[in-house]
Parts: sequence; structure tokens; C-alpha cells
Amino acid sequence: MESKYINRYHTFCKSLKNLGKSLKADPKADFVLEGTVLNFNLTFDISWKVIKDILVNK
Repeated sequence: MESKYINRYHTFCKSLKNLGKSLKADPKADFVLEGTVLNFNLTFDISWKVIKDILVNK
């Protein structure tokens, strides 16, 4: 059961790393803005789940 939480944390780390790539991308390109917004939403949702996992399992 604990591996589920670890996998979620690793998914969060990967998503955060991908979000960091947006800093180097050209913000004027439409696909960059759309991708950044989608990746931000995913990262934000996963972060809440990771925080909940930490608080519930503490």
C-alpha cells in the first residue's frame, strides 16, 4: 500500500520537472502556453494528493 504513495510522489516530481521546462520555452508559442497550463493543473492536483497522503499517514 505504501508504494502507491511513493509512486504518486514520483509522479509529482516528474510533473514538476516537466513544468520547469516551460521556463526555457518561448512563451509566445500557443502550444507552449497550452502545455504549461495543462501541466500546471496536473502538477497542482497531484501536489494536493501528495500533501493529503502525508497528512493522513502521519
